[in-house]
Amino acid sequence: MAEQLVGKYNHNIDAKGRLIIPAKLRDALGSRFILFRGPEKCIYGYSKEEWNRIGSELMELDSTDEEIRQLQRAFNFSGTEVEVDTQGRIVVSAELRDYAGITKEVVIGGNGNKIEIWDKAEFDKANSPEINVADLLSHLGSKGVKLRF
Repeated sequence: MAEQLVGKYNHNIDAKGRLIIPAKLRDALGSRFILFRGPEKCIYGYSKEEWNRIGSELMELDSTDEEIRQLQRAFNFSGTEVEVDTQGRIVVSAELRDYAGITKEVVIGGNGNKIEIWDKAEFDKANSPEINVADLLSHLGSKGVKLRF
């Protein structure tokens, strides 16, 4: 994917699981894209192109390793294709909403090659304003991660 997905948006999800995806993110993801259980208590959304790229890399791993098989299953079994309707909405399955604890208020954010969909309360807990980017960079640097801003 050429363009990085960025931005944070607040929306509400309705009782039928319909959620508006902001136009800027929709344009990058396409009219059909994949939702997936993220490793934190959120939902990831990938363009079909990006999903296929990641899936191809994952399927090339040694499936004789039990953890790799588990990851392959988690990736493929929980992926759900959604389609954007004429009002810019998708339907988030009850299973994914339950996984992420999504009830009404939702935060949607672009995060590089994907979007993340969070229950607002969960997002606020996981991303408190006390998180200091300089401290994170320093800590990651001690692990060998080098980033320049």
